[in-house]
Amino acid sequence: DRLTYHIKIMIIYFSGGKDSLTVLHKYKNDPDLTGVFFSDTGHSYPHMKKFVVDTCAKFDVPLSIIKPDVDIDVYQDMYGLPSDIIPMTRSPEFRYFNKKNKQKIQSLLSCCYSMLWNPMTRAVLKSGDKTVFRGIKASDEHGTVGEDFIDDRGIRWVNPLWSWEDNDVFDYLESNNVKLADHYKETRAGFHCILCTAHTHSENDNERLAWTKKYYPEVWPRIKERFKKANLAIKEEIDTRMRALGDLI
Repeated sequence: DRLTYHIKIMIIYFSGGKDSLTVLHKYKNDPDLTGVFFSDTGHSYPHMKKFVVDTCAKFDVPLSIIKPDVDIDVYQDMYGLPSDIIPMTRSPEFRYFNKKNKQKIQSLLSCCYSMLWNPMTRAVLKSGDKTVFRGIKASDEHGTVGEDFIDDRGIRWVNPLWSWEDNDVFDYLESNNVKLADHYKETRAGFHCILCTAHTHSENDNERLAWTKKYYPEVWPRIKERFKKANLAIKEEIDTRMRALGDLI
């Protein structure tokens, strides 16, 4: 399974999901593995964080928990709740013109970059280990950055499951008796931040929210309130647009 080029040192990104779990299992005993990175944004699902910690301990691999530089609640107060639909007039770019202090909205990409991807990348650069293995597949529902490549910072991104399908992943884990996180007993949905108001563009996302409501009832009121705020902000901007257009269009 080793790639044709030589790898001296490497890091594995482990979110706790099925794909990164498969990568971790495949390479946990690789002599070049120097660390496993997990991103804890501050809104991580508790069962996922515990699963990551327990799995790394079971596999006897060194785990680093990476956190953003700023508290996620402070960040979202400044730049808005994450969403798949962004009215420009509620976006971070428009915040200085938002004189009425209306609920701000930011894209899921800007939030994920700031709270997850950028802190992970900074940790990679700081470590000096510039080869990162991830559980990204060409068959994933949403487009990815592509197969293995080296970016302009010199980081080599390796996706050993690139040609796999979801069923290949589940078959691999079952055949190797690898335990999955608890939610996989009921859904195949991807689990992001527990309070996230984005990632609602997949059929599985409804399953994720239903599972969250069932198993985290103490958190659900806050999740529901956040969605109401984001949805209302989007609706208000759509209504303003429609009033401006009237019956002209």
